[in-house]
Amino acid sequence: MNYVAPGKWLFTGSTGWERHPIRRFRLGTPEDYVSYDLYPEDSTSEDFWGFWRSATSDPKIAVSPDGTKMAHGLLFGCVLETFDLSGDAIRPIAIRRFYKPDMIRDLGVRGTDDTHLGFTHLTATDRRIFGIYVDQVSSEADNSPNSIVVFDWEGNPLARYRTDYCLVALVAAPEKPDTDETEIFAVGVSPDDGEWKLVRFPIPD
Repeated sequence: MNYVAPGKWLFTGSTGWERHPIRRFRLGTPEDYVSYDLYPEDSTSEDFWGFWRSATSDPKIAVSPDGTKMAHGLLFGCVLETFDLSGDAIRPIAIRRFYKPDMIRDLGVRGTDDTHLGFTHLTATDRRIFGIYVDQVSSEADNSPNSIVVFDWEGNPLARYRTDYCLVALVAAPEKPDTDETEIFAVGVSPDDGEWKLVRFPIPD
């Protein structure tokens, strides 16, 4: 559940398999909401199941501070979707497919050895999206994501920054009109002593 505005929340996931097996997003309150249940892939295609399993197993979501936009990213595979939340509906803005979310169809939800790992966390300002990016295939992943990637709200990649820290979570500070950078604060593991640290990254505009 993500806060959007007073009296307005974003919910993810199904309200119950019997009622709707592929429920995605609900905007409003638990009692009064609008929903968006479409996926980028057609539900009759084989690609749909990989996307659906990845999107429902571990979604990465960020809402802009002004509550008008949402970004949704995948860990298994690398797909970024952006949505408009400004009105009385959830409307797609853009989708960017960087890597296919190959998933194994069994009782569990997991990628194959060749599944490309994408985002582990997202945050956003009103102008940009920031994510922790793995950029490794499952069989080679060392569980040390150390890249911050930047996108605009059309899903266009703008920049990538690497650090020696193993990043776990990040948040963007409020934008200031008199500065030419965005402050990103992240929780990560120090390469020097293995301790958890709160670190600051100034990201140029």
